[in-house]
Amino acid sequence: MAVGVGGDASHIGPVVQNYTRPDRPYLEYPAFTVVGLNAGYTWPLGLGKATQTVSLSVSNALDADLLAKVARVGAGRSLTAGWRVAFRSSPPFTTLSSARSARTRGTSPAAPPSRPAAPCWARR
Repeated sequence: MAVGVGGDASHIGPVVQNYTRPDRPYLEYPAFTVVGLNAGYTWPLGLGKATQTVSLSVSNALDADLLAKVARVGAGRSLTAGWRVAFRSSPPFTTLSSARSARTRGTSPAAPPSRPAAPCWARR
């Protein structure tokens, strides 16, 4: 079981849109920051090799009015919920530390070949 909590902040500096054509307007937008929050919980599914995760995410958590500030439509606060199931196809690989611990317990991991195989260019 695992719990995850996080957040992010995106800061956009001031922007000026200046066109060379006189019929296009000069637009100047101030800097703004948007904050997001997220949380998730993961636990075994009970099938042995599967886990499931539920998550919640809030974009624009401080509900900055980006329409008034920078003419950005549809950038209000939003909530996203998710559910994920992950399956693991095989057990993890044996690592060097698990091979060492097997040696100290008196068991041995898979025995290495008695002699290395010849390189492909040396075989006839």
